Amino acid sequence: MKSIKLNEIHITQNRKGKGYFVHLGNGISRSFDAKKDAMAFIGITNAFLDTEFQSLLSIYKHVSDYYNTVWMCFESPRSRKGGLNLFLTEQEIADNIQSVSKLLHLIMNRSHHVNGNYFVFIHFNTALELLENTLRTLAAFDLQQSRNHAVGTHDVQMKLLLLTQHSIKSFAKTSTARLFKLPNHISMDKTYTPDFNYLSVVA
Repeated sequence: MKSIKLNEIHITQNRKGKGYFVHLGNGISRSFDAKKDAMAFIGITNAFLDTEFQSLLSIYKHVSDYYNTVWMCFESPRSRKGGLNLFLTEQEIADNIQSVSKLLHLIMNRSHHVNGNYFVFIHFNTALELLENTLRTLAAFDLQQSRNHAVGTHDVQMKLLLLTQHSIKSFAKTSTARLFKLPNHISMDKTYTPDFNYLSVVA
């Protein structure tokens, strides 16, 4: 079974002897006196990323499957119904889906490579950004085609995307739980920025 396998641990010298550092692509650095503790942190990170990858994969599947479902609704470039704009929209969606597919393979198949600790997080963020843009584009397209019911399905995926995006960026940065305030139809609100409530975690 495929899984993410970050493995980079940097060794340095300190007053106590050897020190072990783990650097991640979301800006986090953790130091440990014992190698086993550094390896444990790597293991926790890999397990976390495997879980978030499932969310990423679910969003990608929704976008890809939906695009294939409505593919025939797009226009040819020479259509008299504003076909060029719809053609360019279709190309943007198709390009984004292809790019995300490549990023998924990079995340899963190259996580153990040199600088994998860094690039896996970067690939996650890039894939999520592409999927967010594509969800917004599909939602606008559906409204244009009077498929208002479809916007709701994109909203569900957008909420999952924003939660995943936040989890990736905040992993190991805080010991607090953060809750989203999500408006309705966020896939249509291009200016939307998540608003968090900070709640202390009960020990």
